[in-house]
Amino acid sequence: MEGYVIDPRGDVTALPVLLEWNIVHSMENCDAFEVRMPLTEGLADTLAAAAEFHCTHLGQTVFRGVVDEYELRAEAGSALAVLAGRGRGAYLMDSEAESAEYWSPGIALILARHVYPWRISDVRWQPMAAAGRFPVRAGESHWKVLKNFCYFAGGVAPRFDRQGTLLLNGEAGETVTLRDAPVSRQVWRAQRSGVISQVLVKNPVWGMTAAVDNAAAAEKGILCRRVLHVPRYTVYDRMRHTGAYQIRQSEQGKNVLSLTLPVLFAAFAGDTVALEGSPLGLQGRYRVRESRCTADARSAETHLTLEKEE
Repeated sequence: MEGYVIDPRGDVTALPVLLEWNIVHSMENCDAFEVRMPLTEGLADTLAAAAEFHCTHLGQTVFRGVVDEYELRAEAGSALAVLAGRGRGAYLMDSEAESAEYWSPGIALILARHVYPWRISDVRWQPMAAAGRFPVRAGESHWKVLKNFCYFAGGVAPRFDRQGTLLLNGEAGETVTLRDAPVSRQVWRAQRSGVISQVLVKNPVWGMTAAVDNAAAAEKGILCRRVLHVPRYTVYDRMRHTGAYQIRQSEQGKNVLSLTLPVLFAAFAGDTVALEGSPLGLQGRYRVRESRCTADARSAETHLTLEKEE
């Protein structure tokens, strides 16, 4: 894998040979990276000026992100440098939005005020319905504003692909077929605790109540209800959307298949894995929720966290 850093002026500098790396792509959390390299002459100044990190594998971009920190080490007769950071979503997560109240905003307005000013220009989006009354509360990050809008107006979850493009159109990644592949480890975990079977959404000012049921949880005998009070301006459809969102959030990470493959960058977050032939008797299509690629002098592996596609 080849690594590069970019300074605030846009100048690109190639890094020395990477000795170790840990590259994470996630559908839920911010992407992240950490790489280690020999401390060569002039590298300390290069890292001090670095603003972004970019790496490629076999000529293909596999990560673009923001530099958070670097460290210089001298131990056991050698000198090393460690560089770490997050994906480009960090720009939106680290910046706090001003409180505001929008009336029927469209995706173009949200992008203009909460995305484009924060060094994010490469965006693929789809038309979305106007969100009605859409408040931005004090303390919310621009990422939180974008995530809330995309869910309620478009029913999609924003994410960044490996090239650093912001995807707001619900597009899936590639499909990877694993047919008796050399998987070194498989673990299936099914957890019921915390999965919500019903959300009772109440607007006490107007006396409205909306019950949102999780039929799949009820079929499994799960009984876990939540009561949620919403502000007075929340309309009935928004109340049901809020309840459905709480249910979906409660299900994330509860039914997970973990795979470890002895290859680099076997799949990325957002990809689909078609599993055929498993010692656990599993098969079907699974969505990659997180991909973690690690390598050092001893091994190179990709750890995938997947959820079954419905």
